[in-house]
Amino acid sequence: MLRRMGSRTLKILKRLSRGQDRSVAIFAMKRSGQHMLANWLLDDCKGKYLYLNDVVINRDPYLCTFGNIPHKSNSAIFERFPTTFGRILPKSLLVFNYEDPLLDQVYDVHQFIGHSRQKQNVLLLRDIFSLFASRLTGLGRFPKPARISHSVLDVWREHARLFTRPETALEPLIRVNYNQLITDIEYQTDIARQLDVSSGLPSKMTAEGGGSSFGDTTAELKPDKLTSRFTHCAGDPLYRAIFKGQHDLLDLNLELFGDSLRPYQPLLERLVD
Repeated sequence: MLRRMGSRTLKILKRLSRGQDRSVAIFAMKRSGQHMLANWLLDDCKGKYLYLNDVVINRDPYLCTFGNIPHKSNSAIFERFPTTFGRILPKSLLVFNYEDPLLDQVYDVHQFIGHSRQKQNVLLLRDIFSLFASRLTGLGRFPKPARISHSVLDVWREHARLFTRPETALEPLIRVNYNQLITDIEYQTDIARQLDVSSGLPSKMTAEGGGSSFGDTTAELKPDKLTSRFTHCAGDPLYRAIFKGQHDLLDLNLELFGDSLRPYQPLLERLVD
């Protein structure tokens, strides 16, 4: 409805906005655990929150939500009217996530959302081999080139470059290593401190991203399974073709995700040969 109201109404709503105590923008590739991270923040929030799912870079996130569940809130009025009352009324937390974003094209991500006392940007990175296995299996509604391709691989490389770079245009930027987050308690504690979260990671599967790519139940989602998804796709011709000759990519992933990938290094070396 708001999309049909025009820019004048939108300007009025922006002026009326009371903002939020805190806003968090999450940048990640699809199937990287961004919904788990968002729910970690939301579950820990003591006040009213609003989550805007799969928004578009450099666009008003209130008007450009996608995903299986475009938005959610613990406030009935925010849940029913996210683009109007969700924008106008004060809240404790606003979380919004960008999926497969071209990060070099992103400018001030918090400019459309009203005043925030605290603004945070989070870059979540998962190893490319499990990521592509989950995308190939779990993104069935997309054509295969949108799931895994050399162009998607280039987007991941850009994310990895920003992940390892000491300063970026997205600063202050919290860099979260997905593999380490779900396997290393000390690392998880450190990320929780940076995100000002007091609880542990959510134990239930999230619905916003469509659930497990491989049909696992919550009880079956063990960390070692989530970091070795590539074992299911190593024989797939398309999957193998993407990684053929990508020795530098293997080296980079071993550098970033070595603890979880090193037990499978012989398999990964055969994959890139």
